[in-house]
Amino acid sequence: MTWGNNLIKRITILAIIVSTLICMMSFLASADDESEGQIGVVYSKLKGTIDYHPLFNSILVRIDTTRGNVQLPQGLEILGALPGEWIDIIMPLLRLPELQKLNIDYSVQIWNLEDHYESVKRSYHSLAEMETFLSDIASNYPDITSLFSIGTSYEGRDIFCLEISDNPGVDEGEPGVFYMGLHHAREWPSMEACLYICENLTSFYGVDTEITDMVENRRIWIVPCVNPDGYHWDHDLGHDWRKNRHYFPWSDTYGVDLNRNYDGSCNGDPWGSWGMVVDGHVSHNPSNSLYCGPWPSSEYEVQAVKNMFLQYEICAAISYHTYSELVLWPWSYETSTTPDNSYLSNVGIEIASRITKQSGSGTYTPQQGVSLYPTSGDLTDWVYGYSHYELGRTTFAYTLELCSSFHPPSSYLQQICEENFDGAFYLLQEADNINDVIPRVLPPEINDMTTDDDGVYQISWTEQNPNANVDYFQLDELEGFSINTDDAESGPDLWDMDGFSLSTQYSHSGSTSFKARNQNNDVSSMTSNYPVPVYTDTTLSFWTWYDIETNYDFAYIEISGDDRYYEVLDTFNDSSGGWIYKEYDLWPFNYDSVYIRFRYTTDSGSLDTGFFVDDVSPIADFSTVTTLSYTITNNYYDITGKPDGNYFYRVAGFNSERGWCDYSTLENITVTFNPITISDVKATPRYRETAGWFNISCFVTSFSGINQVRVNITYPDGTSINQTMTNIAGTDSYYLNNTYILLGAYDYYIWANDTDQNQVISVIHYFFIGVNFVDIDLSNGWNLITIPMENTWMASTLAENITGCEMISWFDAENQTYKTHIVGVPLYDFEINGGYGLFVLVDQNSLFSVYGPPISDVSVPLFVGWNMIGWGHDYNTTASSLSENISGCEMVSWFDAENQTFKTHIVGVPIYDFTIMQGMGLFLYTDEASVWHGEG
Repeated sequence: MTWGNNLIKRITILAIIVSTLICMMSFLASADDESEGQIGVVYSKLKGTIDYHPLFNSILVRIDTTRGNVQLPQGLEILGALPGEWIDIIMPLLRLPELQKLNIDYSVQIWNLEDHYESVKRSYHSLAEMETFLSDIASNYPDITSLFSIGTSYEGRDIFCLEISDNPGVDEGEPGVFYMGLHHAREWPSMEACLYICENLTSFYGVDTEITDMVENRRIWIVPCVNPDGYHWDHDLGHDWRKNRHYFPWSDTYGVDLNRNYDGSCNGDPWGSWGMVVDGHVSHNPSNSLYCGPWPSSEYEVQAVKNMFLQYEICAAISYHTYSELVLWPWSYETSTTPDNSYLSNVGIEIASRITKQSGSGTYTPQQGVSLYPTSGDLTDWVYGYSHYELGRTTFAYTLELCSSFHPPSSYLQQICEENFDGAFYLLQEADNINDVIPRVLPPEINDMTTDDDGVYQISWTEQNPNANVDYFQLDELEGFSINTDDAESGPDLWDMDGFSLSTQYSHSGSTSFKARNQNNDVSSMTSNYPVPVYTDTTLSFWTWYDIETNYDFAYIEISGDDRYYEVLDTFNDSSGGWIYKEYDLWPFNYDSVYIRFRYTTDSGSLDTGFFVDDVSPIADFSTVTTLSYTITNNYYDITGKPDGNYFYRVAGFNSERGWCDYSTLENITVTFNPITISDVKATPRYRETAGWFNISCFVTSFSGINQVRVNITYPDGTSINQTMTNIAGTDSYYLNNTYILLGAYDYYIWANDTDQNQVISVIHYFFIGVNFVDIDLSNGWNLITIPMENTWMASTLAENITGCEMISWFDAENQTYKTHIVGVPLYDFEINGGYGLFVLVDQNSLFSVYGPPISDVSVPLFVGWNMIGWGHDYNTTASSLSENISGCEMVSWFDAENQTFKTHIVGVPIYDFTIMQGMGLFLYTDEASVWHGEG
């Protein structure tokens, strides 16, 4: 820098400072206490009240980095960079003195960004023009395109996606490729690059053989504008803006940086998790342009993009940004590489080599994302990590930083789009090979186990991604299970401590607690060594004390089923004001077992006292972990000779391409060993006109020999008998014949003892004389049933007899509407009539058993439209047979409660028919009115 230039800068800075002092007089008292870099905080306070002042104009500043890395003031947004040469940042004119104070060598490239916008905005499509552009393509090429919305923004705008394929909307097993633009509102060329891809792939279909081949053998999705609200505010209305337009009334601020709001790397590394704020490229301050949001994936736009990857088989993706002429790949949060780095980086290098720079000389620079600057919560890290570790498939995701300058004029825009199409098209071609990469084995799912009474059982499991070509499995048995409340007094042995330590500075109980490491630019974590089994009543609780720099440093409590993808239960910031109790219900997260993790992250600014936890419960421990085998080639393993005890199991898979995968969640079985076994218990009633008899039989075995077997029977009137059963000589079979007089329900149980004086009692069994008995399986959610016997119940009475019942609805066919009784809300109740179907909502899987005399008369009026009936007969029929017996019937539907969906037989279309069983409710569609008397 020359002496003359330096003088000019100092004069400029002096003028800015004088003007700034006039604006800041009312804030000087608070500003005196701010640490270095906190002018930006004062700026955010002032801007809300004097937004019109020219000091708040955004300027574009180039920082010279040829002499090494530069530590920038907090809260400044990097717009572009050429590593080792320069970094371009956006900042308010007001903050320019901070650079001078830090002796940072800089030059102002654009003195007023909003004026600059006006000079070039007509070279770029407006939001409405972009939507028209996509609509025109969809209209002109209907055979190879489908235009649809993947979701809406906070201001209600559609996020449009154009699918391009020879059969759009049809899954033909083709590799899927996804292109996105405008995560950041001010990065206009990123949308133009996507529109160019849309135009080229459609207009050259049938003309260019390579493009035609790709359209016919790929599924391609293009979302030119992920952030329509932000783009409308920035481009169309002329306000310099990066984030979306989500309004937060509690801070009176707008917007979240969408490319900081994804769920993190999902590889288990705390440094790659959402909300990591190291090095200042992510912020928890809602006023900051890099604000990561209140929660991972809190934003509608991010949720819409995530759903695309969850819904479709996407193996490759590009997210376009500006500017720097770079091709970036994961990881973006640290220098360690992904499991696919060799191939992933080679594809990135090939993409870069096909894109000529804006200057016309040389090509884009390929590098790992962290080389630009470390960040967390970006799209590419989430896409790669979640696909690899959670979905069990390979998805290569790239960030392309277009252009060498901010908002290049139209004279460069065409060249930029043309060159980037070449890179995009290479990825489209390579997608077939990416799609063939053998994925990592996902943790298998152990099938449910409960109890066992002889120590002989089988453990079986289901593969979650069979295409991973598993070679063999490892099965571990965990014994000596205990649940603990960890008060930190016995040391850290139940935890993997990565930055946390024992502390006597503060404690809730005893003299010790767990404290997070408290240093700048850091992430510390504390993760349970073993997962905690989760049952319906499992709650996580702990006490915490914290004093954390407000809106900058943050602490988290998280859970994970596999120690990879962690879900945030809560965040902690500011001051707790003392020890506070926290509690979380774990059952709704649908994990069989969970790892528990505390995490604390800090930036380069002020450090307050920090984050402490104590009395954490429940924490699991096991005294013994035994590997039963690590060469299992079947999906099961037989266990024999187990004594009484509670045994937990976990399984992991191995393939030669990836090695060992993660363990499954835990599954346990309780062995209650008894030397006497009662089995095959059944009752067979026989009918006579005036009286009858019944037969009860069973098998009973014992190691030492059976001494006596008896049966206790309770009659419908409450009286009971207890009689000895007769052994069939030479067998283990026992029986009792007896007569009956009363009609109704009988219950009975078997009692036996052996020569060693061991004894056992069976569970209670039932048989019924002259009445119907039906077991109806209910699944968590809605169920369509009927009551197949005479009753005098109201809906409220029925609800009391169904475990976990929340609502019961009947369908008023005359008015084509539902009417509902809500449990605990006595506003509406109704009679349960024979022959009618009922929708029952329950909060858990259960078995509903009901008995009574068969329905003597069914008379259900049927109306034009949909009608809901119930099948009460004790024999089965079919949907086609039922429809033939109902005049004008066009469709018969049953409700698949397990999958919460309808399945329908259409009259005259023999593609789908189904069996109708006793207790099933049904929907009928008829084109004429009639009365149904139970025919079928």
